Amino acid sequence: MENQEKNTMRVRFLGAIGTVTGSCTLLEYYDCAENTKSYFLIDAGAFQNESNAELNEERIKTLKYFAKKIKCIFITHAHFDHIGILPDIIRYGFKGKVYCTQATHELIEPMLTSVSYDHHEIERISNLLKKIKFIEIDGEKKENNGFGQTTVPLKNNLFFGYLRSSHILGSCTFYFQWTERNYPEEVSCNEIEWKYLYFSGDIGAVSDKIPANIIYKGHQTPYWDKYEKCIIMESTYGDRIRNKDDIIQKKNRKLFEIIDTSIKEQRIVIIPAFALDRAQQILFDLFCTYQEMMKVTDGVEDDRDWSRIIQSLSRGVSLSVDTLPQVIRVLTDNEDLQEKLDGEFKFILENYEGKNRDQKIDKILETYEIKKPKTPQFNYFVDSPLAEKVNNIYEKHLADGAYSKKYDKRKYKYITDVFLQKIGFLNDDKLSLTIKDRLGFLRRTNKSKEKIKRNERIQIIVTASGMCDEGKVVTYLENNLTNENATIVLTGFQAKDTNGAILKKLFNNEYDEKQKKSISLKLQNKDITLCDIKCKIEDMSEYYSGHADQEQLLDFITPDKTKLKLDEKLGKIYVLLNHGTDIARETLKEKIEEKNKDIKVTLPEFNKWLNVATIEYEPEDIEFNSETNKFNFTKVGDIHIYYPIEYDEEKIQSIIDYINDLE
Repeated sequence: MENQEKNTMRVRFLGAIGTVTGSCTLLEYYDCAENTKSYFLIDAGAFQNESNAELNEERIKTLKYFAKKIKCIFITHAHFDHIGILPDIIRYGFKGKVYCTQATHELIEPMLTSVSYDHHEIERISNLLKKIKFIEIDGEKKENNGFGQTTVPLKNNLFFGYLRSSHILGSCTFYFQWTERNYPEEVSCNEIEWKYLYFSGDIGAVSDKIPANIIYKGHQTPYWDKYEKCIIMESTYGDRIRNKDDIIQKKNRKLFEIIDTSIKEQRIVIIPAFALDRAQQILFDLFCTYQEMMKVTDGVEDDRDWSRIIQSLSRGVSLSVDTLPQVIRVLTDNEDLQEKLDGEFKFILENYEGKNRDQKIDKILETYEIKKPKTPQFNYFVDSPLAEKVNNIYEKHLADGAYSKKYDKRKYKYITDVFLQKIGFLNDDKLSLTIKDRLGFLRRTNKSKEKIKRNERIQIIVTASGMCDEGKVVTYLENNLTNENATIVLTGFQAKDTNGAILKKLFNNEYDEKQKKSISLKLQNKDITLCDIKCKIEDMSEYYSGHADQEQLLDFITPDKTKLKLDEKLGKIYVLLNHGTDIARETLKEKIEEKNKDIKVTLPEFNKWLNVATIEYEPEDIEFNSETNKFNFTKVGDIHIYYPIEYDEEKIQSIIDYINDLE
């Protein structure tokens, strides 16, 4: 290896190029002072629901070669298409560190082990994960416990940092800060000519402008300043614009209508959902719908005792002084009456129990002519072992906050004040200790099928998987697709040829009668032809998305010049688009260049070294194997090229093409 005059940074895309899965990018940093190369990997994702056998075979070959050289792996989030091949890379010889957020770390093992029902395979994956060291980048407790511009050193003049991406719990964008030349230690940071390389990961649909759901704070954008940036950005929905006007209100109305109709028609409701994030969002929406129905009921008596009604009113939390304000707000909007009830209820709680307490509460309600609200006639819960594990992790991290002196209140890492308000959390530091109790909707799980049969209430079941191809949802489909008193609610992206995609087309009336007789859903114990499906199908996919659409992606990449200092000029910006179909990438490239004339956009190719400073492809390095000494030879003009006999012909041709281009 010859010494060069400057440091260089190269990337090599080993997945998510022309596809929406398989995110895996190799990063090489050359330190000219040390004459050494360091390798890092950003994400280690599996291809999902896409035919990529050739690409996968090629990247396995590359990863096997580089695995032992990779110093660190950076995981943006815990979806399988970003972590699925992590055990394989460890098996290939990786022994470095893995950087990710606390939530991502806790999600990785259950997400990886959920793909197998074989006990030995699950144990093997767990043992592989124990061989490496995970570094939780947000592990240190700080004021506000949030994401900020804090960099971590990797090598001389090479640092990394992270931003919130709001895709799922724990998801983040990684950025690398580096220099082309090495500076002496005495040179101040402001005098250094920094360069930045961003890896967006998956950008959430939640932004400051568009709160697509009210759980997460909006995603953070790159730091806009005078320094040159290369931004590698996802493009999943680069070719489409979602109708985002009042999206939360529309979603809530749609869900309310589905449940209200199901109650009236006595329908069981099956909601297939991705176990990570989608199931949790749906449980929250069901919780809100449940509370909304409590407010519009007509006061018909319920045959359950009052203490259980009070318990349901208080959002699944035992009746206590802390939960009283929530209960009273449901009973009446009259502020004077709320104050009276608060005092009298507190007295009863302190002095009575059981039936005596219920009788006293009944007497108060009778005195003030308040009718007992009728509890909505439906039960909702999640029936998915993986989703239950994920729920526990969500409950823990959604409640993770720290007291902020600046704002004189508790600040939370991921969740919004609107979310806190929805779950009945008050901005009172004493009540902050009970926030986990407010997340009781995440603990609504079903352990027994007999429970469903015994309960006369309408059942709404959230179960995995979202594309209806595997998991517990398959059994529910087998039992309910031919049931006239069942409703299936689709809630997300459906990959081509999955059961979910077929149901979506059926919902959209895309099959004629002949096709309905010939096309079947492939289930575990039987196949069901479309003509035999009698259940009702609803589609709420448009309201649920973990990905930013075209407009939001443009916002992410467009510099916010208000954040520049008056004496600064915005540095050059290069954009590399990955994680999207070729159509999505090409459409987004055109839109970015149309909106930002100074931004250069490139659609990178699979498994080729790309210099992020020049945005040019570079040939593969050849390392001679002195043990075997078996080489082939070729010549380009006066240049002699020797390469190992097993070397890939396409890569040799790329070197020849590169040399010819130089001439």
